[in-house]
Amino acid sequence: MSKQIIKLSAERNDGTLYSYKEITNFTNNFNSAFFKALVLNTINNSEIEFTKSSNTNIWILDHSFQTNQQYKKLYNDKGIIDLSNGNGLKSLYHLGNPISFSFDSKSYLLNICFNFFSILQYTVNKNALVSPLNKDYFFDSLNSCLSDENASQRVRNLFEEFQQDYYDEIEELLKEENDPKVKQRILSTKSSLYGIFNSYINMVKSESIQNHDAYAGEETFYKNFRSHSQPIVGIKKANELFICGWQAISREMFVEDNDYFFETRLIKQQSPLSIELALPLTIIAPFLIPAVHKTWERASQQLLKEQQKSNPNPDKIDHLENKVNASENSESQISPYSNTMGTTSNNYQNKYVGKLADSVTDDFETAVGGDDINITSVDDK
Repeated sequence: MSKQIIKLSAERNDGTLYSYKEITNFTNNFNSAFFKALVLNTINNSEIEFTKSSNTNIWILDHSFQTNQQYKKLYNDKGIIDLSNGNGLKSLYHLGNPISFSFDSKSYLLNICFNFFSILQYTVNKNALVSPLNKDYFFDSLNSCLSDENASQRVRNLFEEFQQDYYDEIEELLKEENDPKVKQRILSTKSSLYGIFNSYINMVKSESIQNHDAYAGEETFYKNFRSHSQPIVGIKKANELFICGWQAISREMFVEDNDYFFETRLIKQQSPLSIELALPLTIIAPFLIPAVHKTWERASQQLLKEQQKSNPNPDKIDHLENKVNASENSESQISPYSNTMGTTSNNYQNKYVGKLADSVTDDFETAVGGDDINITSVDDK
């Protein structure tokens, strides 16, 4: 795989320049669409199949990658998170809560346990009256629970263990404390902890259809994928979770010879605005071609409508003709980098990425579909 240099230009009809915010929004939108395309390309190439008997699934986390994080551990581990030990679970916890494409009891329990730990830790630290949580002990214990055949029962037992420990500690504090105000704070802490333990113990007990829908399923997965600019998606096989697109996220991989690194090579603030990006077109072409074609269709329809008016606007016709020609030129330059033509769902054999692929095409259309944005050339780097 290699990178190509994509040159784009943008010019307003009135000749005014683009603001810094507008330029940043464009590059961010294009980068987001590229990253999602990279994720789906990785899933498609993995050739995974979902069956009830399979130990393979796709997880998405409820958080997006953050630009201010280095993700050095992902680099050191080559994007693999080991789900068979406490350190691996702790690494996953810091990235986000898992949601599975098809129902997965492990992701379901992990999501509940991560939320439980987060709110319990916040409550304990906020009140500063009882002992802080031991993170290592919690995640080591959680790993032991998940390794058991009756994982749900073991997780309930773990929650109840923490519940009893904190209740015992609070009873001792109440016995020793004489200040009414401090006693009231202790009782308030007990009440907060009671609500947490009661809620999450019941949540583990009732694996209802409603809970399944909240923590798994195509619609929930799709919603999270679309709403995050750089979604954290992993291919789960047995006790390993491979994070898709880690090569484009880890700061250690921000080097020119990394084909997965999105390069902004040039921005010239003039009229027209010039932008040069370097990225692998073989990854984005299946999504970018339909986006450019939609732009061509829209401009062609607008042109025909204007031409059929009794008093057409010559300037508008010229502008729309330029847009139609520019879209045709863009599509012809991108096409050689796509193995197959047509819709994104036809390009991708893995049926599970079809709907997600359409959303990435929509993201590219947002980035390059404006009336004033054109792809002027594509060259191998």
